[in-house]
Order: sequence, then C-alpha cells, then structure tokens
Amino acid sequence: MIRYRSCFLSLLGVLILALPASAKKEGFGLQRKVLQLQRKNPPQVVITGERIRILAKTTDGGQTSIAARLESQLGSELIQHDSRLTLDPDRPETEIEITLLQADYDESWESRTSTRREKTGRTDSKGKAIYRDRQVTTRYKVLSHHVAVSFIVNDLRRRETIYADSVEVPFKKDYAEGRNAPSKADLESTACRRIVETIVRRLTSTTEMVQVLLPKGSLEELGKLAEAGLWSRYSEGLEGLSPKASSADESYRQYGIGLAYEALGYGAGDPDTTLRYLEKAAQHYNQALAANPGEKYFSKPFEGFFLRKLGGSLRSRARKGEASRSGRRVPPPLERVQDSLTKYRTLVSQDTVIAAFENPGSGAKSLDGEAKAEAGGLSNAQVLEMVEAGLPEDIVLSAIEDADQCSFDVSPAGLVELSRAQVPPDVIRKMQGAPCVR
Repeated sequence: MIRYRSCFLSLLGVLILALPASAKKEGFGLQRKVLQLQRKNPPQVVITGERIRILAKTTDGGQTSIAARLESQLGSELIQHDSRLTLDPDRPETEIEITLLQADYDESWESRTSTRREKTGRTDSKGKAIYRDRQVTTRYKVLSHHVAVSFIVNDLRRRETIYADSVEVPFKKDYAEGRNAPSKADLESTACRRIVETIVRRLTSTTEMVQVLLPKGSLEELGKLAEAGLWSRYSEGLEGLSPKASSADESYRQYGIGLAYEALGYGAGDPDTTLRYLEKAAQHYNQALAANPGEKYFSKPFEGFFLRKLGGSLRSRARKGEASRSGRRVPPPLERVQDSLTKYRTLVSQDTVIAAFENPGSGAKSLDGEAKAEAGGLSNAQVLEMVEAGLPEDIVLSAIEDADQCSFDVSPAGLVELSRAQVPPDVIRKMQGAPCVR
C-alpha cells in the first residue's frame, strides 16, 4: 500500500511539473518553496552617548550576586552587539540602571499516583498477551523560579530618561524522582542570560533569519530571481505582469510584490528608505489578504521544517513567550511588516529629536514641525517632494547643486526607489555626482 501511494505521489509530481506555467494552480504548491529572509530589527531607542555605565541594584539589599551578574553580562553583551559603545563608568554619557525586583526560588516534593499498564506474563486463548492496570506512586521534584527586573536608560548629557521597561523570566517544572532537575544556580544563570538578551535586543540593532514562502504556479519562474537575492528584478517582474482575472489568483502576485518590498526594506541603507519600502510591502500584503482571506499563510505564522528542527525547542519557547537569537515565532507577513514599521518609525522620530538637540539652529527639524532643512542636508525624500510638487527640472537641479550638505542614498536600492518615483534621469545623475556625496 505504501509503495503504491509513493508511486502515485511521484507520478502526480511529474504531471504537475509537466504542466505549462499558465496552467499551474496559483498558490504555494504541495512542495512549498521556502527562503530564509534576513530581517533587521532596529533598536527601540537610539543611544547616542557612546560611553556607557551599567548599574545594577536590588530593592531589599539581598540577591546581590544576581545583580552583579546582570551588571557584568549586560555591559559585555552591549559592547559586543554595538561597536560604537564602550564601558566608561567614570565618564559616562549614558547610564543604564537595572533594579532587581524579584528573585524567588522554591523547591518541593510531591507524591503522585498514576495507573500503569503492564503485562501479566500470561496469554489468552488466542495467544495474545494479557495486561493489567497497576497503581504506582512517583515522587516529583517541583521547582519554581521567578526573576523580574526593571531598567531605565538615562541620557546624562540631555539629563533625561530616554527609555524604561521591565523584563521577567518565570519558570515552573516538575521532575520525576528529581531526574535532570537543574540546580538553583543553573536557573539563576538561565534567567540572567534571558534578561540580558531581552535588554540587548531592545537597545541595539539585531538581525534574525525568518522563513518566508515564495508563490508558485505561474509565478514560479520569476521566483528564481528572489532565490538569487535579486529582489528589485523580482518586484519589477511581478509588477510587469497583468493582474490575474481571479482575485484569489491575483492575491499571490500581490503577496510576492509585498515580499520583494519587505526584503528591499531590510536591505536599504537608511531608515527613511526602509520605511518607504516597508509601507509598500504592508499595502501589498494587505491587498493579498483582502483578496484571498482563505489563504492561511497570509494570516497565520508559517513554521517550516527548519524552524521546528532548530534545537527542537523553539515551538515550546514561542508558547512561553520566550525568544532567542537562534529563532523566534515568525509572525504572518502583514503582522511582521507592521511590527517593523512601528520600530522604524520610532527610530526615525528619535533621530529627529536627537538632531534637534545636538544641532540647535543648524537646520534640524524642530519638534513643532516647522519647515526647516534636515540636519543631514538635502535628502532623497526632499528631492522626491520637489519632483512630486511639479517643480521644473532646472530648479530641482539647481537646488542639488547649491546644497552645502546632503545625505543622498545613491545605493542600488536608493536608485531603484528614485526611478520608481519617476524622478528624471538628469536629476538622479546630478544627485550621484553632487560634491556632498562621498
């Protein structure tokens, strides 16, 4: 039976591959095409004071060993993840203060009765083994551990708190006869490591690999561009296709365009460009979901074989709300991009505030929204605004030529964005050759 089923599936696969692209069913297919997408997460707060000091304290004067461990590990991990930062407790520009709120540990033993089915050693008239139920009592070692901290980030130059949050690591588990039970020291070490990892993720840029699906059917051939990392050409190819007659079929083209923009956003050189790409990704993901709400991979997380095999514990970690550098629960496409949008919008707004503080009167945007030039000079966004406002090309060219400062993004991704916004070629060339571009 198994042999026939295998032969049938093989024959079915051959028939599917033999179909012309136009005749293939739109979707992700029986054998889904999975890619690893490098997702870049910005910090939740911008630390501009590069000399940092870490202080850890307790609320009751106890558990000083945990506080000392948090202080040491956090300092080490921060400078490892952000090369700009240095530990300088004597001349700090930024201070991170951790307060240990809770560090509870408890262990106890419980006896539990259960029923175990076992062989009697006898057989019935048909020769089958006879079983019986037996009551057994097992002793369990029950461990509970809970560590909670709060932390604040103070910008000592601006004399203000720029970020504050809390982290907690609860743990409760029982072990039959105490086998493989961790020690109190092991639990403390694990809790400290997870707290430090969480704080580091919030204060520094991180990168994670997430699994994404490529649409197949008539779009499968274009998917080779995405597999090669040629996301601009992939998006151009999808956008050059005529919309599908069926809204359900069209949803996969919209999804593919959204995926391309998401990948381009993470690969962009500056937060403003990333924001524009992610906003487009969100629009196309939303269109895909609206056109085909029955496609589960538009609205639910995709967890492939690789993610399940990564240490075998990622799914259980996701259920407990835990995370690690090796992998986390991957949200559905639209939720994933909206989460990134929130982070990058926060980052951009913080950059504006910092620029206004560090360069007063130098042309940085004021907090009340006055129309002043950006701290970094003329940017792609301002050129786009002039073009979209209908200003003559010679005026735009003059503005670029007369700019004392500029922060043009003329990377491949930036040039693609300018071209798609229908910026005239002469303007793009002038931006590339501007004296302020290094």
